[in-house]
Amino acid sequence: MTKPRSPQVPTGHSHIHVRLLEIGDFQFVRNLASKQPNFTVPSTYLLWLLLRIDGAICLVSEHSTKGPLAYLVALP
Repeated sequence: MTKPRSPQVPTGHSHIHVRLLEIGDFQFVRNLASKQPNFTVPSTYLLWLLLRIDGAICLVSEHSTKGPLAYLVALP
C-alpha cells in the first residue's frame, strides 16, 4: 500500500525550479559556498565573468516560497 500524496502539491508539479544564475544571486552563492569548509568562495568578479562566458553553465535551484536553495557554477 502506498502513502497518499499531500493535497498541497498536485501530482506532477514541483515548487522547485532551476533557472539561470543572475547578478542578484551572487550574495546567495557566496554565502552558501562559505558554509562549506572545502569550497572556494567565488569572487563577485568571477561570478560576473562566468555570466559572460559563452557556454558557461551557471544555474540556481529555487523554491517558489523559500527562495534559492542550491547553485551550480561550471564550465564545459
